[in-house]
Amino acid sequence: MTGGDWQQAVGTFAEQAPESLGSDAWHTVLQAFLYLVYLFIILFLLKRIRFFRLEGIPESWTYGAFLVKIPAALLLYLVYTMVYTDRSTADIFKYFDDGKVLADAFFSSPADFFSMLSGIGNDHPHFNQYYHRMNNWCGIYPSNIYGDGHILIRFNALLSLVSLHNYHIHALVMCFLSFTGILAIYKTALPAFPSLRKAFFLLLFLTPSLLFWTSGVLKEGLILFSSGLALYLTDKIARNKITIISVVLLLLSLIILRYSKFYVFILLLPLLMAYGISMRTKTHRARFIFPAVILLFAGLGLLAGAFNPVYDISEIMARKQQDFLRIAREAGAGSLISTETLEPGFRNMLKGLLPGFLTTFFRPACWESANPLIIVAGIENLLIWSITLLVLFRAGKPASIPLFLLSVLFVFSVFAVTGLISPVTGAIVKYKTPALPFLIISLCSLWTNRPLPAGRLFRKQGFNDTKQ
Repeated sequence: MTGGDWQQAVGTFAEQAPESLGSDAWHTVLQAFLYLVYLFIILFLLKRIRFFRLEGIPESWTYGAFLVKIPAALLLYLVYTMVYTDRSTADIFKYFDDGKVLADAFFSSPADFFSMLSGIGNDHPHFNQYYHRMNNWCGIYPSNIYGDGHILIRFNALLSLVSLHNYHIHALVMCFLSFTGILAIYKTALPAFPSLRKAFFLLLFLTPSLLFWTSGVLKEGLILFSSGLALYLTDKIARNKITIISVVLLLLSLIILRYSKFYVFILLLPLLMAYGISMRTKTHRARFIFPAVILLFAGLGLLAGAFNPVYDISEIMARKQQDFLRIAREAGAGSLISTETLEPGFRNMLKGLLPGFLTTFFRPACWESANPLIIVAGIENLLIWSITLLVLFRAGKPASIPLFLLSVLFVFSVFAVTGLISPVTGAIVKYKTPALPFLIISLCSLWTNRPLPAGRLFRKQGFNDTKQ
């Protein structure tokens, strides 16, 4: 049976439904049934796949950590249908609706569908008939540092073929992917502080921003899925647990991250490389390996920008900041904050990193806006500030220096770039989400050991020289 025959059969089946149930209602019933089928499949996978079994964590907690994402997904859906009512600009719908345009091509012209899905030969004018019907395939303000929305459009197009194009099924799948990524981060980091097993689990899965922004059809879910798997697989490979499957999955996760958000990929890649090298050598060498790898990547980036201005990172970031400002002003964003204009130039970019980090770390405050989302994010920030101060007052030596350095540096870089180019508090809340698990890792790493006097944390004798 061809795709067109299948679509026609579904339509015929709906038309033959009992008269008391209209075709639209019957279609809704089919979608609800399909949702329950996929939910059952996911719960079955959680039960049967060993990856999802956690030592010291009750099975009910694992189920609960996933199931709590379902009401979070519904809340996100309600926010973008009742508060932000412009569907063409709503973050959860704009790529979803474009995905339907792509999915429809499967039934009318399969060759066009697979060409757009793969990105092979899809730049011919022939494909404009599809792109002109999409709102987000061709970005208004394209920039190399941010991943475009093509991967999310393709994600939605693929799912539409087996979901009757139901948003809630797409959100359910994204909940599962983000849950898997967060769980991968949990499994990788836990050996560094096993005494905080349950607290670490609850922090990762119940932190409001992590729970909310990764439970819808947004890039943040794909970013956490791919970055979590990349960390987990890098750790396995570094510990000599090398298999063809782990290498292939690592490459696949990095590809997904590259096309989900390019700047997160660029920031995480050298840290993963330094982490892997450090874990294969003595961990006390991490304090030399991380700077060396970061300087190597920074040098390569400067060379690329010198040979081709298209790859000048400082120019890209300055342009992206201006794009954000223009979009925010055109949309009349109420959470626009005053930021210093970023001028192109490597020195200007370096000068802006610390202010950018501080902006992301301290904004928003709960008194800055009457928007309920901003208020909740502000309360979450208050808790993060309080916990950070408490941890710093009793900071101990991290059990895993490579993991600690990766986490701290990733948090700083993501926060710095976000604060530097995003002048809207609502965007800051969402864009810093992928770094929050690593902030939790950083704090847990310092909390687990006996307090050290200030200044001794990074002395040589403060490191655990044994290989983790």
